[in-house]
Amino acid sequence: MNSTKDSYQAGVCNIGEREVAIRQKLLLFALIPSVALTILVHFFNGPVLYVGLFLAVLSTVIILLEIKQDFAFCLPYSVYITLRSRAI
Repeated sequence: MNSTKDSYQAGVCNIGEREVAIRQKLLLFALIPSVALTILVHFFNGPVLYVGLFLAVLSTVIILLEIKQDFAFCLPYSVYITLRSRAI
């Protein structure tokens, strides 16, 4: 059986180099609202801006963890599956 990082392995997060490159581009895209909302919060005060800033920074941190740590790639998917199974 082929055991390279890009081949499928049952029970393992199967993220290859191509997906890592996509996540790196997504990280750059997620940094834009994080920086913009940080600047807006500095000049304007409002709970909506704080919630937006929290969500933007949270998504940026999750994407960064996904890139740096192989185990974190399954984190958003496992949270989604857990929440979905509780809703059914």
